[in-house]
Amino acid sequence: MKDRIERTYQKKPSHLLKRSMIGFVVTTLFSAIACSVLITHYTSLNQNLSRQIEKYEDQIDYLEYQNDEMLLKNNQKNP
Repeated sequence: MKDRIERTYQKKPSHLLKRSMIGFVVTTLFSAIACSVLITHYTSLNQNLSRQIEKYEDQIDYLEYQNDEMLLKNNQKNP
């Protein structure tokens, strides 16, 4: 009888396996969600930075064009 009481307090291996599997699945899902959130954040950040870079490149091109025009005018005035 005492042996039977002691055995009832022990957890069965199937319960331990089930709990560890649930823990593993929850951890995996949490990691996947966190990764997708980070990828989304960095994708939008990359798009914003790309737009800013294109804007600055356009400004640089415009300034270079103005500089070339001024140099051309100065060269025509002073041959």
